[in-house]
Amino acid sequence: MDKETLDKDTFAALKELSNIQADISKGRTLMSELKENEAAYLAQREELTEKGIKGVYAKSKKIINDIGKNFTQLSTWHNEVAGFVGELSNMSQGLLTLKDSMVEYLDGENKAIEERTIELSQVEENLKQQALNLDIERQSFDKDRAEIRDAWRLLKDRQQTLKKGFEELATKRK
Repeated sequence: MDKETLDKDTFAALKELSNIQADISKGRTLMSELKENEAAYLAQREELTEKGIKGVYAKSKKIINDIGKNFTQLSTWHNEVAGFVGELSNMSQGLLTLKDSMVEYLDGENKAIEERTIELSQVEENLKQQALNLDIERQSFDKDRAEIRDAWRLLKDRQQTLKKGFEELATKRK
């Protein structure tokens, strides 16, 4: 082989090597750009992820605070309702006690009314009997009065007859 062929081959190989080195250099540049883009992408992705996590954290914190407020409010309402239930229970117990007292009082009053009713019935019976007795006595009185009036008239009539008889005797004796 001759030198010229060799130089041509060497030159071609060197050219090829130069092209390869240029391509490698381009590849390294692209790789470097890619690494920069990757770093920028990773930084941007990390920043977006961090923002997302912070957003989720803020929302979660707000939700937890709202839950805490709701829990506090519900706890307050529960305590108020429990107090109200306690008051209602006390009122209910008081009303039941009052009802029992009223029932006891009314039972006593009903018993007293029944006793008074029995007494009044007895008084009414006595009054009826007395009215009947009075009616009988009045009839007897009316009868006696009629007899007395008849006897008085008879006496008056006899008295006048005697008076006339004495007057006649007195006139005849004179």
